[in-house]
Amino acid sequence: MNNTQLLDWDSDILGISVAKILSPSLNEEKLRNCLQSLKKRGVKLVYWAIDSHDHTAKQAALACDGFLADKKITYFLDLRSLNLAFPYADVEIYPAQIASPELEGIALEIAQFSRFSNDPKLTTEQANTLYKAWINNACQKIAAKIVLVIKKQGFIIGMLSIDEKHGRGDLSLLGVAPDYQGQGLGKRLVYAALAWCIAQNYSFSQVVTHKANVKARHLYETCGFTQEKMEYFYHFWL
Repeated sequence: MNNTQLLDWDSDILGISVAKILSPSLNEEKLRNCLQSLKKRGVKLVYWAIDSHDHTAKQAALACDGFLADKKITYFLDLRSLNLAFPYADVEIYPAQIASPELEGIALEIAQFSRFSNDPKLTTEQANTLYKAWINNACQKIAAKIVLVIKKQGFIIGMLSIDEKHGRGDLSLLGVAPDYQGQGLGKRLVYAALAWCIAQNYSFSQVVTHKANVKARHLYETCGFTQEKMEYFYHFWL
């Protein structure tokens, strides 16, 4: 069984050969063999996501010089009896297939918390290029089913994309322009997204965020999401 996957999209964006390890649990010997095999294939960067409680995997990552690039929390919400009491009428669907400068600017704000920005071996330009590509793919419905936005005086000041993962409505790329944060716009976007998920007959919604992003975690918890799991994301440079 193939335990690794080459990532063409990441490789094209970052300008290096990138792969990920599919198994979430390996001991040191198996991990080292996996990394050596990828190195022989010319891979330069490897991602590995493991359960935060898997001590064997954590020890293996440490022994193989893995860089802990991120701690990600998955939140989930049961939509079947949800009361959408928060106003969200000013949220609208973004219709274009190309991200506007405002959307790309918000995407760059989101990128600051990413594992790509945390990794000192990746440049800010590489992280920004990846997130610009992500929001454009979302607008083209490659990386999302829909993009929601909030505007003020015709300018987009907040956004959120929705896709499907594991049969759930998956929220991602939630961001608000810096000058408009703290005004409840994020909550309105989340509630609009949940309303869309319900209309699409999803029973559950989920969102993955960074443990370090305290504001985002507080927002999701305020909206009724509960923590399902936490994963550690390691980068291995070969």
